[in-house]
Amino acid sequence: MYKKMVNTFLCFFLLFFCHSISASILFVPYKDFTMNTDWDSQSNSAQPEDLSTFAKRSGVSHFTLAFVMAPNDKTCQPTWGGMSQYSVAKLWGRASIDNLRKIGGDVTISFGGANNVDLSVACRDVNSLKQAYFNVMQTYNTQKLDFDIEGALLQNDAAITRMAQALAVL
Repeated sequence: MYKKMVNTFLCFFLLFFCHSISASILFVPYKDFTMNTDWDSQSNSAQPEDLSTFAKRSGVSHFTLAFVMAPNDKTCQPTWGGMSQYSVAKLWGRASIDNLRKIGGDVTISFGGANNVDLSVACRDVNSLKQAYFNVMQTYNTQKLDFDIEGALLQNDAAITRMAQALAVL
């Protein structure tokens, strides 16, 4: 009986929650932010595809951008796709996100992924991991985060514990 009551409550909660959100943002697809880069002759570097152009073309204005991770298991530095040249510290992709927001879109930043090194592995203590997450949030002006925990990370209890602790104090 108790289980049935909980399930009923959850169904009503989800119906209310989904009903109160605009239908235009219920679909928030993943976009690999490092795919389809464009060469920027001003910065002399590859930049992500302009999200506002993609949004206008597709009709989708909210994205989960994948994946922020470390460049290796010893460097606690947030990068896109684990590539140092796509460093968060270098504001990589910030202009694309800003352009998307100018037309009413927004992003969720996703950490992790099946490949490369998760920040929770490279950042060896809670404070450095918390700071890495904070830097990403501040750089891209967001509080919307997603964590894709899979692969070898599933077996790394210390890294998952560090992640939870860092998020708790964030």
